[in-house]
Amino acid sequence: MGSEVTEFLKTYWPSIMSIVISFLTLMIVFQILGVNFNPVQDKHIEKVVTIESFDTAPSQEIIKKKNSGNLHKLHETCSGFSKRACSTASYCILGGHNDSDQMECVGGGRSGPTYHTTDSGDPVKFDYFWYKGDCHGNCPKDK
Repeated sequence: MGSEVTEFLKTYWPSIMSIVISFLTLMIVFQILGVNFNPVQDKHIEKVVTIESFDTAPSQEIIKKKNSGNLHKLHETCSGFSKRACSTASYCILGGHNDSDQMECVGGGRSGPTYHTTDSGDPVKFDYFWYKGDCHGNCPKDK
């Protein structure tokens, strides 16, 4: 094995020396030029905060498009809305009576409620109603 190593070095010594000299030359040149191969370590920590706002009043018109033609489904959907959501939806009205502070959200439009009777057959009569933010009918002055 020793003779093989000696034979290899005798054959390839000029190439080995050329590579060693090239590496030494490059190291000296990089040292003179000030080339730094260490990775840059930024010790400054930057804190970035992103604040996203979410729409608290999503478009209710999607519900209307999905249930168009099914007035009973829209009526049921309206009954679960808050007063604010009900008074701004284009397919709901927020009806009330002058002698009571209680208001009811039902399906309807500009002309009033969609259904004029309840499921039990009792008539639905409101003194006033809110539709898309506007009061219609015998609206009280203080509301």
